[in-house]
Amino acid sequence: EYQIKAVPDEFPLVDVIYPGEDRDLDESMSMPLRIKAADDFGFTKLEIRYKITSNGTEGKEKTFEIRIDKKTTDFQTDYIWNLSRIGLMPGDYVSYQAVVWDNDNFSGPKSGESGLYTLRLPTLDEIIAEVEKEQSGQVSDLEEVLQSSKELQKKIENMAWEAQKDSKVNWEKQKEFEAVLDKQKEIASKLEELSSN
Repeated sequence: EYQIKAVPDEFPLVDVIYPGEDRDLDESMSMPLRIKAADDFGFTKLEIRYKITSNGTEGKEKTFEIRIDKKTTDFQTDYIWNLSRIGLMPGDYVSYQAVVWDNDNFSGPKSGESGLYTLRLPTLDEIIAEVEKEQSGQVSDLEEVLQSSKELQKKIENMAWEAQKDSKVNWEKQKEFEAVLDKQKEIASKLEELSSN
């Protein structure tokens, strides 16, 4: 005699493992997502649910589907979410979560949801402050390079004056002069690097 025992179908599990935290968006307006899910029998679909909050007002929930391998019982998938197409304004928030459905055809697909995460587009003031901070850092770097250049120029002038005074330039002075020239090349290279930034 055989017994047939029904195995209960569990709810699927899903998590956004990257970024796995709230983040600010950068100028690329995209966020790479890494989503991991598991279910005892497999999947029907994976969606991202999101809402935009603008000026304190929460918008309607929207969704989009991400393709997955429906035959597997667990997966990890990477997706680059381009948020430039959803109409964000500086200071807006996007709250989102991953939702996955299993393939329970007997009692109907069950869903599992990840935690809720937030992406924020910085305000114009924050963007301007960041640009100013970067520029002030470049200005102080330039000031340091300029000061080094002036000190080096004085050293070169002193060495040239001593060389004119003493027709026999000894080996030590020659090595010191070479070191000064190397330093000048290093400063020129730093200036070139700063100007390319």
